[in-house]
Amino acid sequence: MRHNLIIECAPMTSEELMSFWEGLIEGVCESNCEYFLANPDSILSQNDLPAYELPRPAGNTADQRVATAPVVNARKRATCVEWCAYIVGVLRAKGENNAIVKLIPIFSKRYSRPVDYSYHAVVQRQNGEIYDYTLDLPGYNGTGEWWRDAGHCCPDCALGIGGAQTVCLPCSQGAR
Repeated sequence: MRHNLIIECAPMTSEELMSFWEGLIEGVCESNCEYFLANPDSILSQNDLPAYELPRPAGNTADQRVATAPVVNARKRATCVEWCAYIVGVLRAKGENNAIVKLIPIFSKRYSRPVDYSYHAVVQRQNGEIYDYTLDLPGYNGTGEWWRDAGHCCPDCALGIGGAQTVCLPCSQGAR
């Protein structure tokens, strides 16, 4: 039986929503891990990956959905959030318990500021390295430099130095 979960929230700033999304994504990662522990044969192979699906644009009043692993397998498409939560579920099921999804604010070079309510998901592996697994999906046109794909000059700017929402020294001095 299929269940749709609708979560409604009050108006939030872009930063508050990003934090809220990270909590929701963590729940999806845990659900996916439990699913893969119970169904290890359901992990998609490199030859059967879902197609990349663009998330709804920022400011769109339509609901944003996030699918769990069984739905991604059935739909054969995934957003960056869905795919990264899928991958983290697989990694945790294989023992990499500290793997997490990180959201990166999308930065507009044209306007020299973050695009409100727009984020890109990447995976931070247990060893601390960050990967953009969305690159594996047919139809995604990233370059392989996840920070640059999100409009940032370097990983420090994309992640915020030490997890804080600060930029690297060259950017803080206007060298962007």
